[in-house]
Amino acid sequence: MFAAMIMVTAFACALMVPKEAPKMGSLPPASPQQGLDRFDRLELEQRRAIIINATIYNIERVFSVTSIEVATSMITELEYGISAVNLGWIFGGVVLIAVLLNASILAVIPSEAHSRIRILSFTAVVGVAACALMFSFWAWWVLYVADTLIFSFANISNGVVDGMATLACDPKSEYTTQKYMKYKLLGMTIARTVAASGARAFVQCFGRDCYALAQLLLNCSGLYAVYKIVRTLQHGDS
Repeated sequence: MFAAMIMVTAFACALMVPKEAPKMGSLPPASPQQGLDRFDRLELEQRRAIIINATIYNIERVFSVTSIEVATSMITELEYGISAVNLGWIFGGVVLIAVLLNASILAVIPSEAHSRIRILSFTAVVGVAACALMFSFWAWWVLYVADTLIFSFANISNGVVDGMATLACDPKSEYTTQKYMKYKLLGMTIARTVAASGARAFVQCFGRDCYALAQLLLNCSGLYAVYKIVRTLQHGDS
């Protein structure tokens, strides 16, 4: 049944794909006001700060999302006795709603860099706020609301951070795009492996509320990494 929900999600994504390519004449011309020139003015240390914090944020997001997938299933089964079949339906619905929410937000985000910086800050704050919905004093379905928000906004923030880190890379220095991708993917792979088993053991040993607190601290570390990226870009403009 979970596979059926994944198929529905894939079909919904396919409906969002444009049926024909846009006409080049209808696209607005590129202009310096889009803010991309701010990356050309960055010093080497500023580029380093953006790339390192972007790598940290990507690893944190993967660790958080992977932990959620495992821990939420375990919490729902142990505390509420929901069967594996129903869990599959619930997670399928979470994925579908997250995809639709993600697409809706992306459709209204302006393309200029300044707007992307603001949306990055907003998504990081939402991730922290959603962790407050993971504690045990809420109804069982509120936990899935938190998961949906984190899933959806994590995809957006990861894309924005990746774009900023790529623009901050300099092929003439040691901070190249190839090195950024290599270390980012290595860190994400390790985080995914550790989080999958670690989250289950953590919930079993310390309980739901300690897990929620750990997620809150983890998302706060991601928010701090975003803060350092934004602050570096603002200093680059000054």
